[in-house]
Amino acid sequence: MDCQQDWQTLFGSDDEDYDMDTTTTATTLTRSKEFVDIQVETIEQIPGLRLWRNALDHTQQIALIQAITDHNIFGQGNQAMRFGQLGPELENLATWIYDHHLLPSHLSHRVPLFDQAIYNFYNKGEGIISHVDLAKFDDGIVILSLLSSCCMTMKPTTNPQQAIHQGYLQQQEQELDERSIDIILRPGDVLMLSGPSRYLWEHGIAERDIDLVGEEIIVRGTRISVTLRKLLPIDS
Repeated sequence: MDCQQDWQTLFGSDDEDYDMDTTTTATTLTRSKEFVDIQVETIEQIPGLRLWRNALDHTQQIALIQAITDHNIFGQGNQAMRFGQLGPELENLATWIYDHHLLPSHLSHRVPLFDQAIYNFYNKGEGIISHVDLAKFDDGIVILSLLSSCCMTMKPTTNPQQAIHQGYLQQQEQELDERSIDIILRPGDVLMLSGPSRYLWEHGIAERDIDLVGEEIIVRGTRISVTLRKLLPIDS
């Protein structure tokens, strides 16, 4: 689906070519407050999942959205990818994740921490099929949510081949909770998946205009997600 019309309605248009040098946004995204209020949630049934609430404050979210708009990231479509240098706005996020030990130690010391980003633009009601990220990406997946809240559903994977390859066969043989688990993602939240949550669990977003999670009703609007990943060497 073409997001260009909605994108221009929300943020205006930019006909300039996308410039890989985005240093002009770096100072805008400097952390505006100390990390005294980090709220990281875990889910007992899904080891390795960490949800960092309010990772980006409102000012930072606006700055990142403005950077995405200024560089016309989406062009004529609803998805864009970036490889290698991710730009200051995403490098800063990676630095915060490293500084606060939000990924396991065996992952947090790799250089670079991430070298691939995928931007997704969701019109109201759109979703994404339940999936496990491709095997060509390393452990440690980070998803940043912007603009609108939504419900992401986690469920045990129906195809454990990646998990077995990564040495999770013993865990796969254990009885997993077959129930799906709903997670509310709000603007500025960062979801981190590593270990079992990365390989043993699928994540997806149903196509619907309204989410009902417990007693909370979420009316979806336009949403942007940014996923950070690390490519494995070709011979892995």
